[in-house]
Amino acid sequence: MGKAPGNTLTSNSLQRSVTTLNDFADSGIAYFHQVLFQQRQISPACQAGCAYCCHGPVHPTPVEVLNIVHYINSSAISPDQRADLRQRMHERRIVIGKLTVSEQLLQTIPCPFLLTGRCGIYAVRPLCCRGRNVLDAAPCIAGFKDPTRQQQYEIIQEQTLISQCLAFSILDALQKRGLPYQFVDLSQATMLAFDTPDLIDRWLGGDNLLAEAELRPHSAG
Repeated sequence: MGKAPGNTLTSNSLQRSVTTLNDFADSGIAYFHQVLFQQRQISPACQAGCAYCCHGPVHPTPVEVLNIVHYINSSAISPDQRADLRQRMHERRIVIGKLTVSEQLLQTIPCPFLLTGRCGIYAVRPLCCRGRNVLDAAPCIAGFKDPTRQQQYEIIQEQTLISQCLAFSILDALQKRGLPYQFVDLSQATMLAFDTPDLIDRWLGGDNLLAEAELRPHSAG
């Protein structure tokens, strides 16, 4: 896929754009949390250190992955930490290699960015992660212990809608620019980026180096 005419995206402008969207999402989510407490005197069950939902598939937009890579490359991450992260990604890739999304949901597979019960990239976590929140953690705990047993989650629908609308808006904008616009597997896409130091610039130039990490049509459900 060639570079779209008039495409002036750079790694820095991409980082600023994704940061703006994340800030917008956080502001909207915080507003609905406030309304929820005012109307029902309850707060979201998800709190720092709660990571039950961090053991399943994570499918961000490609530009969110590029932003995460930008964050990792610009942060103080040691060679040993980077090597450990890459190893966890490799192990997860082996486990999910032949699984559909539905099959992945029936297993407990930790996100490679999950470190001692906390998100190692929380500041730049994808919109799909920002949109996850429930009013009762009991089904999350039960689902973590037995992912094959169906649970009824009382999700905060407004929070989910905010993240979904923004994510699909990103894909729409990418399509209009002539850039790849499929959701990708987070760990697989990040691992590809690790193996390709100039991936961000090449991807923005129209070289779809994340194609291997795009969701397969039969696993998009």
